[in-house]
Amino acid sequence: MSVLDARISARMDAVRARAGEDPDVLWLLNFARAAVVAGRQQSEQIRRLTAERDEAAAADLVAAKERLGIPPVVVICGSTRFWERMADAAWAEPLRGRIVVRPDVDMKRPRQGYADAVAVKTDLDALHRAKIRLADEVLVVGDYIGDSTRAEIAYARELGIPVRFTHPEVDAPAPASALEGAAS
Repeated sequence: MSVLDARISARMDAVRARAGEDPDVLWLLNFARAAVVAGRQQSEQIRRLTAERDEAAAADLVAAKERLGIPPVVVICGSTRFWERMADAAWAEPLRGRIVVRPDVDMKRPRQGYADAVAVKTDLDALHRAKIRLADEVLVVGDYIGDSTRAEIAYARELGIPVRFTHPEVDAPAPASALEGAAS
């Protein structure tokens, strides 16, 4: 029994104890318990179907890339404090026969159009996750890994995308739930 299940059961038991044998309360408690169980089953089914759909889509993307003769795609990740190093990597990777995608907006260099910087960052993060989904490999640039880059690394690994580092010593454990918000 999970912690959540234990808490729900404890609350239902407390309500049942206060309500005594009132048949309406007992019916409502049984209905609530059944709704929780049905909701969990539905959530699990959605997770399973989504994973199956994503696996099929990934296989279709790989097949399409092969059919069209598209070279490997490398997405560059890292702190924008390494903007120049990212530019160097974006120059070197095509010489190895790879298509490069990378961050194109540096939030640390203010420009017009950042009226709501938090919303812009959220949108850019979602866009970068889409770039990672397109990639055959992730290249992490720099000798520092911040929270955003760590989450991108975890996301790529959870998708089964290889991750390469310009500074392998910075490879560290990642957050447990990088796929949350991935549908963005």
